[in-house]
Amino acid sequence: MKTANKVVVRNGQIVEAELVVQFFCDQKHKEVVAECPSLLIATSGKDLSHAKEMFKEACELWIETINKDFDAREELENMGWKFTGMQAISTSTKDLVDDLPLLSNNSIMFNIPAPTWAN
Repeated sequence: MKTANKVVVRNGQIVEAELVVQFFCDQKHKEVVAECPSLLIATSGKDLSHAKEMFKEACELWIETINKDFDAREELENMGWKFTGMQAISTSTKDLVDDLPLLSNNSIMFNIPAPTWAN
């Protein structure tokens, strides 16, 4: 079950994100894979808890990089996100991981403090 991923962008920076993360069991490599196709992010961990931790870290680094070096609105639009005002929505249905059993879908919420120089 896919639901929409939502991101709020102000002054070219991501200030809030609600992402749907899918978790898959990779029995061959004895790990859990976490993915968010809308951001093209996939990570893994030794178990579900570790995979969640690794995904959160990867996503935080991605957001930090976008906010520091790019215009978030342009980057998200280039990735197929659709904007209505300051909110972007993506309902990507393309999984990054193929042929692994789905463990669960979880949502993760990021509230990023606005930089001190943003109004």
